Amino acid sequence: MKVCLYARVSTEQQEKDNTILSQIKQLEEYARKNQYDVVETYIDEGWSGGVLARPDLDRLRDDANKGIF
Repeated sequence: MKVCLYARVSTEQQEKDNTILSQIKQLEEYARKNQYDVVETYIDEGWSGGVLARPDLDRLRDDANKGIF
């Protein structure tokens, strides 16, 4: 199955603590264990969860509509 990964941090502290890297690492591990084919990784740093217009989230939506994953 083709899948994508999406991660974001919303605070400077989270960004400083590299939580994006830990999120992506866990997602990649899960995908490997379940034999998923990761076709793209989307990352939004510094964007609030209350805002749905985020650059990589928008790109993810566009790619989903294209059937990339």
